[in-house]
Order: sequence, then C-alpha cells, then structure tokens
Amino acid sequence: MATRADVNHIIYSCSADIPENQIAMICTSTPNEFDVDAVISSLILKGKKITVAGIIKEIKACPVQPPEPCGKCWSPYGIPILDKHVHREAQARGRGEYEWLTIPCVYVPCPNCSGTNRAAVLTERMSTEEATWSWLLLYDYFIFRLQQNTAPEKFNVADYWQLEITPELTAHQLQIANRIYAASNNRGAVPQPQNIINKLTQAVLKPVPSAQQDVIPF
Repeated sequence: MATRADVNHIIYSCSADIPENQIAMICTSTPNEFDVDAVISSLILKGKKITVAGIIKEIKACPVQPPEPCGKCWSPYGIPILDKHVHREAQARGRGEYEWLTIPCVYVPCPNCSGTNRAAVLTERMSTEEATWSWLLLYDYFIFRLQQNTAPEKFNVADYWQLEITPELTAHQLQIANRIYAASNNRGAVPQPQNIINKLTQAVLKPVPSAQQDVIPF
C-alpha cells in the first residue's frame, strides 16, 4: 500500500485536481515500493489530464526503486556464507579441516539492503560447525573487503548484518581467525593517491647533474 505522503507528493507535483476522499483509494490500490520521481515525470510528460486511474496505473507500471547499498556488502553480490553442499561433499570424501583460503563459500543477498534475508534462512539450517565456518567467512570479509581491524573475540556478526551466528571455534578454526587478524595488522597503510603523485613528480623533476652544462642562454 502506497503511503499517503507519497501520493500527496505526486498530486502536488503534478498540480492534479484529485478529491481528498479518493486519495485513500489510490493508496490502497498501489504497492508501497516504487520510484515516486519516475511516476511524477511520466505523468507530466504525457500531458494528459491526471486522474485517479491514471495515477494508479503509473504507480503499478513503475519499477521498484532499488535499495541503497548499506556499505557492508559487496553490491550486487551480497555477503559470503559457507557453501553447505560443497562442504558436505568435501567432508564425505574425508577432506577434513580447511585452510584459510579454501573454505567453500557462496554469495547470498545482503540481509541489510536486499529486502530478503536468505542468509538467515540458510545459516539457521546449518549445523553449529557449518555456521562457524560461515562466521569465519564473514570475519575474513569484514577484515579485508571492508578494511576493518577487529580481534576475533570482539567480532559479532549481528553488529553488522541481520544475522545471529554463535560460533563454536575449534582449535584449528581459532588459528585461522587469529591468522586473519594478524595479517590485517601487517597489511600496512596505503599512501594517499596525492602523496604518490607528489613523490613521482619529484622524482621526474629531479635535476640531472650535467644539465646545467647544456642550458642554452637566452
């Protein structure tokens, strides 16, 4: 159901003459999510008399406005969790423990900004061991893709995504988490682009010792 504020904004922006008692009908006949500005532009460009039916038709025909990225996901791919199917196949073959970069993962829509929470559905169906691998993948993602620096014991998935994962780290998994954290502490600061440009410029403009002998007087 469209909000009354959005419908009133459309009517006002288009200078439409819509009776007050028909605004509620527009709201109840249309979806909540749509691009208000696109509806206004379309109604104005058509140049026809704006009616209740015309507003309803435009709102229904308008594509849903994509949500703004939350800044905590790899848009449009989402966030990584354990690829449960690959994991179970690997375990059936006696694969054992994973190394840091061999944890099988799959990207799912971000629960914060995608409008769906497939990540929660999938992790709730995982065993504690599998959910812990997902926790490790999210910790690795948080540290390196989001460029954060948080110790494993202070990392809580629910602080960043609409997910509840309580990890039970084995000694090997804890070692992986600590290696991730240690690597983040050793990655060093990346020079700002302007600093890099200044250093390159200074190197190029450095005078050549013999250049003074070749100067042509004017």
